[in-house]
Amino acid sequence: MRRRLLQRLRDYARSLERPYNLLVRPEAVDLPPGSRIVVLSPHFDDDVIGCGGTLRKHRLAGHAVTVVYLTDGREGDPDDPDKDRVRAVRMEEAVEATRLLGIRDRVFLDEPETRLAVRPP
Repeated sequence: MRRRLLQRLRDYARSLERPYNLLVRPEAVDLPPGSRIVVLSPHFDDDVIGCGGTLRKHRLAGHAVTVVYLTDGREGDPDDPDKDRVRAVRMEEAVEATRLLGIRDRVFLDEPETRLAVRPP
């Protein structure tokens, strides 16, 4: 059994050396194209963590940036039973974080966190 496991590990390691498995790095750019930016953020910190640096570059270039928060943030602290307070704190944090990046346009859809679902039109 050990011999079989070692052979499988060797085969796996060899598969990583094949040219078709090489990673292709994206082109590095100073600023992605576009001057009107909309970010759909499922949670209050996803926008800043995921692309905060790029959003700041867009704002410094004078571009319009809007962040749309899909959920209400009430599950941001699972240990706090006061979900309305958690929601308010998380919203304040989102406003402050985007303000620091120079973003003034925010939309809060306030869908219940952990219950976001596709709805028919």
